[in-house]
Amino acid sequence: MRYFVLTALAVSSLLTATSAQAQRFIQPVPYLPQTNWSGFAASPNGKVFEVTNQGSEDVARNAAKYACEQVTGRTCVAIAVPMTWDVVVMTCARPGQPMRSFIGGSGQGFAVDKAFQKAVAVGFDPNSCTQVYSY
Repeated sequence: MRYFVLTALAVSSLLTATSAQAQRFIQPVPYLPQTNWSGFAASPNGKVFEVTNQGSEDVARNAAKYACEQVTGRTCVAIAVPMTWDVVVMTCARPGQPMRSFIGGSGQGFAVDKAFQKAVAVGFDPNSCTQVYSY
């Protein structure tokens, strides 16, 4: 019983010390403007839809995807990025299979690389891909 009480006290003291240390490092964040988001969606054949200046990442992505799917009648891929980022859409094809679209976004100039990475990850040869859109 004594061991349990001493252990409980030691753990309680440790948690209190850890909480106090964590509180010491909390710094107030200065006011930052809200991020504005752009949403992009692409149909399998590369038709691209864009929604800009949204206050939410989810709203931007879902609005672009909704527009794409309503107009094309196909399942679309979508991405949302801060408005200052680059976006690239690639279409890729394999013999005997339908075309697919891949979207890459980057704030550091790697949008093309990101789109290629997504295509390669599901087995497409990068040489079978064509860039159809850039923002």
